[in-house]
Amino acid sequence: MSSESFAARALNHLSRTLENRKVEWAIWISLFAALVIFTIVRPLYPNYDTYYALIWGSELAGGEWPDYSVFKTPTPHPLFNVYTALVSLTGGAAIQILLIASLAMYVGLLMGVYRMVQMKIGTLVAFFSVLVLLTRTDLMAFGLRSMLDIPFLLMIVWAVVLELKQPRRGTAPLVLLVLAGLLRPEAWLLAGMY
Repeated sequence: MSSESFAARALNHLSRTLENRKVEWAIWISLFAALVIFTIVRPLYPNYDTYYALIWGSELAGGEWPDYSVFKTPTPHPLFNVYTALVSLTGGAAIQILLIASLAMYVGLLMGVYRMVQMKIGTLVAFFSVLVLLTRTDLMAFGLRSMLDIPFLLMIVWAVVLELKQPRRGTAPLVLLVLAGLLRPEAWLLAGMY
């Protein structure tokens, strides 16, 4: 028995295992749980932009117009401010809720990348693509610091996934791109090209 045939059999077995929906969901849930446990062991806090968005969101939730004129404020992002307005209604738990939601969106982003690569290239390449992304500490830090880049990327990647599932789908991918444009303006270019 050659080592190549053993490797090929092992990769085929891995591919078949990963294509089992229960295994796939177990991986995503385990990843999310591991990230949550990590944040419990090593408490993390949002970044500067996210704190300001939470302040502006709480102002919106209180019926006030956000004060964007404060010295050295970050760029306001309308959808993120609406999101933080809803989260701010939870009071003191808002920061923890932002973090947990951000981790869920980070895992959702990885799921979207997995699905996108799986549809275009295959399951094994998708699996290894996600493993490579897990080594990108900057991207993970965006999730761990509740930065708006994660929901922005999440919407763009899932717009692509929806388009790949059903070409010329129209409404659903376009809605995701428009919402992403309310987080970062470059998504408007993507929406326009779509």
